[in-house]
Amino acid sequence: MDTAESSETADDGPDLGSLLYGFARGSGILFVALAVELVFRFLGKVLIARVLGQVAFGVVVIGITTVTVASMIATVGLNKGIGRFYPRSDDGAYRRGVVVSALQIAVPVSILAGALVFLLAGPMATLVFDDPTLVPVFRITALAIPFAVVVKMAVGAVQGRELTRPKILVQNVAMPFFRLAFFACALLLGARAVGVAWAYTLAVVLPACLGIYYIHRYTDAFSPGEWRPMHREMLSYSSPLMLRSTMTMVLVQADTFLLGALATVAATGVYNTVYPLAMLITIGHKATDFLYLPLVSGLHADDARQEIGTIYRLVSKWLFVVSVPLLVVFGVFPELAIRWTYGPEYVSGALALTILVAGFFVDTVAGVNGRTLEAIGSTRVVMYATAIAATVNLALNWLLIPRYTVVGAAIATTVAYLLLNGIYTARLYQETGIVPVDRTIARFGVASLALVALFAVVKFALLDPGLSGSLLLLTGFGLCYPVVVVVLGLDRPDVELLMRAERELGVDLTPVKRVVAPFVDR
Repeated sequence: MDTAESSETADDGPDLGSLLYGFARGSGILFVALAVELVFRFLGKVLIARVLGQVAFGVVVIGITTVTVASMIATVGLNKGIGRFYPRSDDGAYRRGVVVSALQIAVPVSILAGALVFLLAGPMATLVFDDPTLVPVFRITALAIPFAVVVKMAVGAVQGRELTRPKILVQNVAMPFFRLAFFACALLLGARAVGVAWAYTLAVVLPACLGIYYIHRYTDAFSPGEWRPMHREMLSYSSPLMLRSTMTMVLVQADTFLLGALATVAATGVYNTVYPLAMLITIGHKATDFLYLPLVSGLHADDARQEIGTIYRLVSKWLFVVSVPLLVVFGVFPELAIRWTYGPEYVSGALALTILVAGFFVDTVAGVNGRTLEAIGSTRVVMYATAIAATVNLALNWLLIPRYTVVGAAIATTVAYLLLNGIYTARLYQETGIVPVDRTIARFGVASLALVALFAVVKFALLDPGLSGSLLLLTGFGLCYPVVVVVLGLDRPDVELLMRAERELGVDLTPVKRVVAPFVDR
């Protein structure tokens, strides 16, 4: 059968091959953009951690985390609401109403949130963290909250238009670049925690201005003309997401606050060196996340459930493929990763890094289950599941941090993510019948994890392989893993996608096809 024909669907259904190619191309661009963003963010944190030390770094982290939590709550979930509602109609008044209604709610709420953090800075610093040096940091970073919300709303608006370039420029380039640049300038001028807090705030203001420009350019939200009020519909969809976002922040950020409250600010500093390293494994998930929601939402509107299941499993496999190498680097060689980034002062967080990477690996591979539930409108399920996981995370942090500090926080986070994804996957199957794995994914997954386990056993058998031994083992894994991917991981949709890329890009991929052809449809 001709491959071009096999990738097409009937005239009355979605062109799955075209959708997959567009999704893969856009996600590939976002993957590169996210890599740039993570490099900038990573360098910024490394710079602060090395110059300020554990205690002052912990103070800065608590201030920045406060902005992250407050801005996430203040969006009221409306950034996700724009991404879902905007592509569901081509009517201009409807689309303008989606964006305007969201902004009319989120902007005042963000100003209120910033004012509350500013006014409550003293009690938060002294009563919760017992550290008066946090007061000016809280007050300075509170000014960034409305601007951070504007950035999120701008990203939601361009997500609704299914545009990647504006999102990349605002969120993946401008914000991390300005943050790194202002951090570097502040530290060169001899600034400590307060100066770094000012640098962070300024680094949020400039991308927010760019975000306002993109909202105006791509949505006509600020142009005169009729618009359909969508406040009730948006809040009906987004309010569960707001509660979910609140619970997500508890799930993600509770350990940072509780380490500062139940252990020490220095422990917070150590934890927030290993946490960003572990988060690097989620880069594939984040790259696909932006385009996955509107893509699946559109398919759901067309009642194309079979296509949703195909895309879900294919994306899960791709995420598995790109995540396994990072699982090896940060899970099997955590000491090496920490020592050569943040420095030997933070190597005490090695075990916590291994635990966190395991949890984030599962969350990455299974992560599109939550977005699929959102796309089909099951936001309340997402909210309840996240609330359960956040509650478990809080309870475990409260029990484990006093005794095990950063390791206890890592265990709590990992257990919570395992529980969350278990609930998501079970509920998705109940509502749609979609299963996360097929025969190809199962055999490839087992073989890949067996290979990881083999290299982990060799590493631990050597006790301390040193830099040269570790690099030799990583090189060996790098040679073996691609063979596993080609022999066991490829399936017919992967090859069809490759051939479509060959046609669209005008590149001769015959040598690649000859290599993979014997291992497809065995």
